[in-house]
Amino acid sequence: MFSYRHAYKKGMVIGTALGVVISSIATAGYVIFGNRNISVEAADKLMSRASGGDINVTETFMGPDGFTGAILSVRGQKSLGWIAPGGNIALIGQLFDHAGTNYTQMALVSHGIMPPTSPAKDAVSASNVTGPTMDASQAARLAKAAPGVLQGDGGPVIQVFYDPNCVFCHHYYQSLQSAILAKRLRVHWIPVAILKPSSVGRAAAILGATDQAKAMMQNDAGYNDRDEEGGIAAAKPSPEILAEINANNDLLNGAAGRLSTPTTILMSAGKWVVVPGQIPVDRLLQAVAR
Repeated sequence: MFSYRHAYKKGMVIGTALGVVISSIATAGYVIFGNRNISVEAADKLMSRASGGDINVTETFMGPDGFTGAILSVRGQKSLGWIAPGGNIALIGQLFDHAGTNYTQMALVSHGIMPPTSPAKDAVSASNVTGPTMDASQAARLAKAAPGVLQGDGGPVIQVFYDPNCVFCHHYYQSLQSAILAKRLRVHWIPVAILKPSSVGRAAAILGATDQAKAMMQNDAGYNDRDEEGGIAAAKPSPEILAEINANNDLLNGAAGRLSTPTTILMSAGKWVVVPGQIPVDRLLQAVAR
């Protein structure tokens, strides 16, 4: 179970690290159900009203244990906030679990707002850029040919960039398994290495495995939520595998405009789209069916 480190006082939520105070506002109709994140519009309305118009929301994503993450624009600068389960409390600050895992820092890195505290050794060749360098159709074409693991036997194919140490990728992987087993979806998992030094070795272990799908399952089955580490042992990448990882990193950067995991490329209503963050499985299936 996750918790905030904050103080309640007269309906206020105080973020511990950034020192920003956000009012708690009742938002009838803006409610989180399970892992379904609230819309950008609902989150923006809450954050804007709570901050007197100083904060706007540009994107939302699924956070841990029912929280919705929000990418913020604060006087032109990117930041990150959270909407608590229930949809009526906004938090800017550090979100921790009982073991001290800092989910705010993880999300800041995962969504390209801040660089990893320990850059991946021997990778990353890509750097965070301010916007995509290719359109979605070009990104889709290149992603189809990218080194990765195709999982599933039926249904539309989506492309997903993931870091083996990314907790949000771990949750995404688990959430899609029922749709994959039901042959409603196929997923081309594209390993990248952006979060930790061990990300390179784990991506290499998956790409270099004789049975890549089994290696992915091993990474997920042994995932350590407390330390946010994948379950497969890191391997020393060969020059060829390292080149593949760097190429995947570069492709993610060009497609999404930042090093952010998970990032999904899918076809919806006849158009290719690039979607950063975890997509609820019901919305994903609706989108690919259009």
